[in-house]
Amino acid sequence: MFRCLLDDFITLLHFNFHDFDKNLIVKHTADGFNEKFKTLQASKKANYKFHQGKKTGMVDEVFYQKEKDKFLADQGNHIMLSNVAGFEFKTFISTSAIADLFPKSDTGEAFCHAFVLWRHLSSYVHYTNFTFVLENDEPAREIEIKQLKEAVYYSYFTIEYCCKALTTLGRTLVIPNTTKLIKEITTPFQE
Repeated sequence: MFRCLLDDFITLLHFNFHDFDKNLIVKHTADGFNEKFKTLQASKKANYKFHQGKKTGMVDEVFYQKEKDKFLADQGNHIMLSNVAGFEFKTFISTSAIADLFPKSDTGEAFCHAFVLWRHLSSYVHYTNFTFVLENDEPAREIEIKQLKEAVYYSYFTIEYCCKALTTLGRTLVIPNTTKLIKEITTPFQE
């Protein structure tokens, strides 16, 4: 869960570093739709491979085409395509590439460790044998708890950057001043 939150935070930082450029937001949204259609394709492929396209709850050609046609029928969606006729989506850079682009600034320096923590938490997702040892070591467990507090800290700033993005885009979101919560969140490294 924290890995997902950090992924969002790092992406929002990237948007912030680029003044919430609408083209970047479009590319990011396009990536999401691209993943949706890849998932539909994977379901369709498995359905035809194992069930001759007849498995209820899995995608068949008719459903896939209907979803694609519905997407293309909305002219507003064409902004997300690099090639409308070929149904090719614009692409967004990876989280690693975003971290490489962090500027040498106060903000870049303040949050550069978010990427390191994101990488570390990614190892829990992809390499459970590696992290099993960490989970059974008491000093490592204490470090892990500090890392989770750090992830909560970054999550708070995710909310801050969402508010900033909304303001930049002409909308406003007001969060009541919850002083105690803000103090706890912004001091995650204290014992």
